[in-house]
Amino acid sequence: MLVFRGTRLSHVKGRLQGASYTTALPIALIWSARPPNPWGSKAQAKAAFVPHSTVHFARLDPSTVLELYDSNHMSMEDVLLKLRFGEPDGITAEETEKVFHYLTNRLSGRAPGGEFRYRMQDMEDENIEGSIFTFASEHYRRFYWDSDDIETARGFIADTFIFADSPTVQKVAARLGYKVLSYPDVCGGCEQAVEDLFDLKDVYALRGIFRELDVEFTYMPTHTTLREIVPGGIVPTGAIRSSELLRRLKPSDLLK
Repeated sequence: MLVFRGTRLSHVKGRLQGASYTTALPIALIWSARPPNPWGSKAQAKAAFVPHSTVHFARLDPSTVLELYDSNHMSMEDVLLKLRFGEPDGITAEETEKVFHYLTNRLSGRAPGGEFRYRMQDMEDENIEGSIFTFASEHYRRFYWDSDDIETARGFIADTFIFADSPTVQKVAARLGYKVLSYPDVCGGCEQAVEDLFDLKDVYALRGIFRELDVEFTYMPTHTTLREIVPGGIVPTGAIRSSELLRRLKPSDLLK
C-alpha cells in the first residue's frame, strides 16, 4: 500500500508519537506548501511551495493497520469497542481513564498538539448543558462514565484524530499487534490551497478527498490519515520536491 507525506523540510519529521501519512497525494502536496497568510504580503496571501517543500513516499503492510473508525469523528465507546475493552490484551478501565485525562490535558493546553472539537450527550442523546468548557472530558468522565457499562462512553464524541493522538490508544493498539492507525481526518482550510496550488475550485474533484459531516454537523473535506505507532510500520521509499512532482503529474494523477 502506497502512502504519502508532505513536509516543508527535506526529511520526514513526526509529530507527537509518530509521523502521519495520507492515501491522498493532493493532500501531501498541500501539507508540503506554505499555508496562505491573509495578513501577510500579497505573495504570502496564497499557498505556495517553498524551496524545501517535499513529498515523501512510503509503503506499509495493510495487515498491520487498525482502522480506528470509518468517520472523522467517533465516540469514546467506539474507541473502547475497537480496542476490545474487557478482552485479553484489550484496553482496560484504568487505561480508559488515561485517555480521558489526555483529552482534558489537550483541551487545557497541558499536552502538546492543540485543541479538538467535541460534543457531549447523555444516554437519551440529549446535549449535556454547559458542555463547552475546558474540562469537558473530565466532567464527562466523573459524572457519566461507568466502567461497568461500556455504553456510558457513547456520549463523549470528538474528532477521530484526537483518539489516534492518545499515547494510551497507540500503546493498546500496538499491544493488540498493530503498527499503524488509519482514520478519516478533516482537511480544514484546504479549499484555498487547492485553488492556489492546483487552480481548482472544487476540492472534491481531487483523488482521495471526500465529503463528510464532522462532529459539529458541517460537511468538510476529509481524507484518510495513517499514523505509525510502531517503528517500521511505515517504510519510506523515496522523496521528491513538490514543485517538480506537480510538474511531472498528469491531471489524471490528481483528479478523480
